[in-house]
Amino acid sequence: MAEKNLKFVCPDCSGKKLIQAQSVMKGYEVEELDPDGYVITGDEELDLDTLETDTTFYYCCADCDYIPEDDDGNPISEDADIIEWVKANCSQE
Repeated sequence: MAEKNLKFVCPDCSGKKLIQAQSVMKGYEVEELDPDGYVITGDEELDLDTLETDTTFYYCCADCDYIPEDDDGNPISEDADIIEWVKANCSQE
């Protein structure tokens, strides 16, 4: 039996929508987080011009712009790292 997809829950606002930002100016809503390491995004481009970061690829909360960080305080930018972050920081109940 396949594992259920993971659910993002923002630690700041409890929002449930995660964005995979492709640049500071655009991003895509994350639709699925497969526990095997696949991140599935939607096709609709979202305007993210209010975010400020030096990273050109990162994840953030769609509701409050919270940016998950790695242990060194850097924005998470790799699919495998956001999967591990969600597993460690978001209740899957």
